[in-house]
Amino acid sequence: MPTLRSLCVLLFWAATARGVETLSYIPAAAHAEGAAGSLWTTEVALFNPSRTGERQIGILFLPRLGQTAPAELVVRLGPREARTLADVVVALGTSGGGALRLRSDGPIVASSRTFNTGSPSCGTFGTGVPAIPESAAVTAGVFPPLRAARINVGLVSVRPSGTTRARISLRSESGTILLREVAADVPALGSVQIDDVVPGLSAEPVVIEVSADVPVLAWATPIDGASGDGTFLLATPDGRDDQGWEARFRIPVSQGLTWRVEDGFRATRSGFTYGVPRVVALPDGRVRLFAPAMDGMRSATSTDGLTFVDDPGTRGRMSDVAVIYLAGGGWRFLWSEGTPTSQFLKSAVSTDGLSFTMEPGERMRPGPQDAGLIQVPHAARLADGRWRLYYVADWQGTGGSVNRNNTRTALSTDEGLTWTLDAGSEATGRDTVDPDVVPLVGGGYRLYYKQGDAFRAADSADGRIFPNSGTAGRQVLDARERYDPTIINFPDGTIRMYFGTPGGIGSAVATDSFSPPGPETPPARSLTSPLP
Repeated sequence: MPTLRSLCVLLFWAATARGVETLSYIPAAAHAEGAAGSLWTTEVALFNPSRTGERQIGILFLPRLGQTAPAELVVRLGPREARTLADVVVALGTSGGGALRLRSDGPIVASSRTFNTGSPSCGTFGTGVPAIPESAAVTAGVFPPLRAARINVGLVSVRPSGTTRARISLRSESGTILLREVAADVPALGSVQIDDVVPGLSAEPVVIEVSADVPVLAWATPIDGASGDGTFLLATPDGRDDQGWEARFRIPVSQGLTWRVEDGFRATRSGFTYGVPRVVALPDGRVRLFAPAMDGMRSATSTDGLTFVDDPGTRGRMSDVAVIYLAGGGWRFLWSEGTPTSQFLKSAVSTDGLSFTMEPGERMRPGPQDAGLIQVPHAARLADGRWRLYYVADWQGTGGSVNRNNTRTALSTDEGLTWTLDAGSEATGRDTVDPDVVPLVGGGYRLYYKQGDAFRAADSADGRIFPNSGTAGRQVLDARERYDPTIINFPDGTIRMYFGTPGGIGSAVATDSFSPPGPETPPARSLTSPLP
């Protein structure tokens, strides 16, 4: 990061439980030549705040495109021990520019500084770069209006596989004039840096927007032409990311694995009979619960996810719905009708979530090994824009399927009007029911389901096959007298699960979910993988 001038050192506190892996990223690090023969290096300072336990910290270099990633460097710190790694990129056995991933088995304090050695009278000069939690990754981010002699922009991929396609847009301060666009491909666990992204545009402030097909850590460094002073800035999620409905269902891979049941009911049986609840994110930030009642589908709306007010009337004769968010606004609801041996999907659409128009015809029939059943459907939007349907079939094992009473899948390219069964159709192990699928930060999907007396979770790279499901899935909550989980997150970082019970709709909160006041708390993973 040439000609940066700041003595700031930023600290990052990884506040997670001992024995649970924490991940954070230093978005820019280097051992590289700069202008006029300068040499830029990165120094990392680490501290173990525990008074009793050792910390093991793995440092991985995330190279820029065309470079090779070296092996992870493991640093062990005793209780209250601190260590400074001078020229950390060389210590990792490589050179060039990139980013760093810090992986530790408990809370640490970390800081970094990238600097150039100046003259003896001036000393060194450079900039502090903080460690950033994975939860700060965005699919759409924005920087405040910037004016500088030069602005560098960087992107860091937190996904373990696949290339992330990103675009950097430069707009006038009014936001109405597009000045320049730059496309960038970010390799898995890699980084890119675009130097001087606004050449010849420094006279007036510019607004820099970043968009990507999966979340990335996006940063910018405006550099003063006279002093060489540089300031590190992290992209703020813009309206497309922090208010869009998809962001309400995307969770970090290390969160949503431990849950605490909340007192009381979010909606009682007097309004909702026992059935499948489904939570919907409304455009104004509120959430709405839908669940079947004796006289049809009913709903209740909340501003905080805890206190719900019953909506008047019913939504129509629907039960156990899957929800499609339509690109033009509004929703398509899908549900099962028919006999116990011959079922099919029906649909209705709504622009406000209160008044629904029934659509003619059938959306889908069961597959040949489904024993005529399509039960408790759930829909999830894939990264490529298609929708995948998850449903339960072949309860008794009479359909000839490999695993009876489990979750099957189908695909739609037209927002749920027509569906094509996935080849083989079966996505999970035996007795995997009540599916709810959410996308994960960095790519991939998590299936929450009921198996026996437990809610369990299993992850998948593509959302099609969940190999560690059934009894192999990670148990996340006691599910005795609880059914049909549905997951959503809130702007304050809370991740909440709603579920049906004989007394009404209950809820639980993820105890490992990120909470404000700031973006300093990183996600946590187990030492190897969050799920079996």
